[in-house]
Amino acid sequence: GPNGSGGPESAEHARKISRMAAKQILANLNITPDRVHEIETVDWYDLAQATMEAIWTIGQETGERVSWAPIPDGKYFMGHPLDFGFRPETLHVPLLVGSVLGESTPTIGDNLKNTWDAATLEGHMKERFGDKAEQMKTLFAQAYPERNPADVLFMDTGLRRGCIEFTKARAAAGGKVWNWLFTLESPFNYGTMAWHNADEPYCFHNAEYIEAQYIPGVSERLQDQMTGAWVAFAYNGDPNHAGLPQWDAVKPDSVPTMRFDAVTDQKVDYDQALLDAYPAPKRGGFPGSGKMYAIFGIEPKK
Repeated sequence: GPNGSGGPESAEHARKISRMAAKQILANLNITPDRVHEIETVDWYDLAQATMEAIWTIGQETGERVSWAPIPDGKYFMGHPLDFGFRPETLHVPLLVGSVLGESTPTIGDNLKNTWDAATLEGHMKERFGDKAEQMKTLFAQAYPERNPADVLFMDTGLRRGCIEFTKARAAAGGKVWNWLFTLESPFNYGTMAWHNADEPYCFHNAEYIEAQYIPGVSERLQDQMTGAWVAFAYNGDPNHAGLPQWDAVKPDSVPTMRFDAVTDQKVDYDQALLDAYPAPKRGGFPGSGKMYAIFGIEPKK
């Protein structure tokens, strides 16, 4: 992800938890450390089960959560570039970095935001933002004047902030980088914010297969724009093509963002004030496969 990992202390902590996980996984598989090579012959499902059991055990015994990320070794991989800097030998490689407006959208009321009356919206705003409700409504309207004010409740800030910080840092280091944000609202449930991975059908030019998201006349054009950008970037190291507005690269102190939507446009630093004022999200469990109980805090069935 674009967000930093916390520096040397966090990197050492990640190594500690990783070793703990490896030891527990081997124990679950009845493999001693001197026979670690046998893990290569373990059936994938048995390995997944042993891993989930290990993560659950570690969580119960220590309260620690195993990170699904590369573990810094202090030699070949130091850690996240926002904490340790970008490898100079990579700076010639251009980057295309972006996220989705909703990402892991929360559940608020009945979630039918486009059907709420003024009183319902006001109640949800007060519950989420308290005395900052009016400020949030004003700043959101400045950043997204065309959108329903209720959308401020469902927007992602974590990945968006990370993308902005990451792309600025990359540009400051001398790299070429472009930023994007997928903001298309799905017609599902009378209107649903773009969720995590909602951009992928448009990147791969198969949006018509996602029925909950497909909008005749809009999806076809948008997938041409996005797939065209990804293909142009793969060929030329630059996402600009004839079907898009001008897309400028990020600067160390400024982030142009290509917003992919029913009307695609580029805006520069347009949501910074909103992101600066937005309170930290309320953290809770996030949805996923019931089989992945070790991640989601569900006790395994023996």
